[in-house]
Amino acid sequence: MHSFGKIVTAFVRSRVFFLATLVLFVVESGWIALSSRYPMAFDEGYHLGLVRIYAKQWSPIILHQPAGPAPFGSVTRYPSFLYHWLLSFPYRMLSPHLSLQATVISLRFIDIACFAIGLILFRRLLLKTHASASVVHAALFLFVLIPTVPLLAGQINYDNLLMLILPANLLMTWRAGEQLRQKKLNLALLLSTFSLALLGSLVVFSYLPILAAITVYLLYVRWKFNKLPRHKLVADAAKSWQKLMSWQKVVTTILLIVSVGLFVETYGINLAKYHNITPQCGQVLGVQRCMTYGPWARNYQYSLQPKPANFSHDPLVFLGGWVQGMLSHSLFAINGPGGPAPYQNRSPLLIITVAVVTVFGLGLYLVVRYSRSIFPHDPPLQFLLFVSAVYIVSLLGKNYYDYLQFGRLLAINGRYLFFAILPIMVAMGMAYARFLHGRSRGVAAIVVLLCFLQGGGALTFIYDSNANWYWPNDSFALHINRDAQKVTKLFIIGKPRPKFW
Repeated sequence: MHSFGKIVTAFVRSRVFFLATLVLFVVESGWIALSSRYPMAFDEGYHLGLVRIYAKQWSPIILHQPAGPAPFGSVTRYPSFLYHWLLSFPYRMLSPHLSLQATVISLRFIDIACFAIGLILFRRLLLKTHASASVVHAALFLFVLIPTVPLLAGQINYDNLLMLILPANLLMTWRAGEQLRQKKLNLALLLSTFSLALLGSLVVFSYLPILAAITVYLLYVRWKFNKLPRHKLVADAAKSWQKLMSWQKVVTTILLIVSVGLFVETYGINLAKYHNITPQCGQVLGVQRCMTYGPWARNYQYSLQPKPANFSHDPLVFLGGWVQGMLSHSLFAINGPGGPAPYQNRSPLLIITVAVVTVFGLGLYLVVRYSRSIFPHDPPLQFLLFVSAVYIVSLLGKNYYDYLQFGRLLAINGRYLFFAILPIMVAMGMAYARFLHGRSRGVAAIVVLLCFLQGGGALTFIYDSNANWYWPNDSFALHINRDAQKVTKLFIIGKPRPKFW
């Protein structure tokens, strides 16, 4: 009776299943990288534009704002620059010898590689919890079937580098915390962990809450598990440093100096000069020059207009719109600003939307129901959920602040949750494992898989895209997508679609 469920569980927890998940991710994100025209919707033109600016210099710090309009904002004071500077090096090598299309596709595959390595590191990280390998693998599999995951990974965007840095940083943090619990002080590991967190905040400024969460966690572990007198702590730090090899000391010192120096130069000067760690373009360059910078110009225009008639200060009204927006913008398809039909926004497909709402809604309920058996004895999961909670609360706070200021839901995009969602999915998987037994586990897995195939991964892009979404004059991209679209239309139920506001 239980053999079917056992077979499914055994397969999902195998390394073969995870490797298949990784291959699936590379294929679907590679499909988008090869097919979709430049630029795509997630600010790809903006990111490559900054890469080109950094390709003209060797330093990661831009000292002088280019003259004239500022289509990329204030590049001298923008804190999220490290990705663009790093990507400028392969761009320097590729662009003189390749066409724009070949250069963009090559850079896209660098991003895919970063994201794929991040998935491998996330697996290592999540397996440190008490979740079974089958739960971790299932969470990663469903994650790569979220339509905007390959859509993001298959284009030039700084979030892809952060998907690599985050699990690496959290693995280092957990290891450092474990050593502190054992009353061991590994100074090189602690300094490297902190340095990587500082560098992460220079890739995307939204990493700052994660930096804060990591710092608070390590201080908490130090306070609770390693209550040593100050002179003992200093002595242990000195002893740990003396045990390092010379090259380790050099690398650790250089990493710390560079990360602290760049962090202070960026956020410290911003705070001292503009009283804002992320000063707006208008603060730095003035209104006229910043009107060519799309996001800032949009917000500026909204600030001059009265709030819409349906605006409400009620946090619950905002939260309802926020959840709807995050759901819609995790499952939808969209092209970029280029071409004859820019920003064609396709609503999520019906069945996968119902499946996601059902799986996540019931999952949250089950997490609450089984919380006493899941959380108290799983410190790694507690740590990961703490980091996720800090990040989500900060994201909610920023979005709510913008909502109150401009009267509209702005920057509500599901990709902003990718940094926090995997630990939550694993917690849900652990709750489902307690709720489902025997054969029901295998049946549930098959049903969820079939529902996610109704547009999961790159299938939504293939189903909804058209000639305006592909590389112009690329007959291969056009024909292969058309052929694939004919196949998807045989089994994907596209209408009626759910309506979101």
